[in-house]
Amino acid sequence: MKRTSARARHRRFAWLPLVLCAAIAQAAAPAHAPPLEQWRGQPVLLNYWATWCAPCLREMPELDAFAAAQAGKRAVQVVGIALDEPASVQAYLARRPVRYPVLVEAVDYGQAGSSARYGNRLGVLPYSVLLDAQGRVLRSKAGPLTAAELAAWTAAAR
Repeated sequence: MKRTSARARHRRFAWLPLVLCAAIAQAAAPAHAPPLEQWRGQPVLLNYWATWCAPCLREMPELDAFAAAQAGKRAVQVVGIALDEPASVQAYLARRPVRYPVLVEAVDYGQAGSSARYGNRLGVLPYSVLLDAQGRVLRSKAGPLTAAELAAWTAAAR
């Protein structure tokens, strides 16, 4: 029997936290959030945020512009994951909509949720993770992303 290394198992199941997050968020997510399965095979930028996080809210217009500029087969799909209350997220997005899907992950205040799986052990927000088309982590950052960083991350994903 062939043994699989822990690293190989981690790579194989890199999408599992997203699937679990989607299952948790299915009823609470805004109606425009499509299923995660459609992004398999393409790079994904996960952005963990909350409505009470001022740096997160300042970063969202930059992410929205980045998401709108993505096109083609190798485009990076932005997915927001709000570590917040569903009602707060829906109210915020009603006032300030974004052009990328947003899921809601129910966690206790200060908990990292599924972002811990991607290296955010302290639960810092915003927290962004770039996954390649196979679901492997290419980059991660605690704190807001700049336009220059988004451009560099896009190049790394291609």
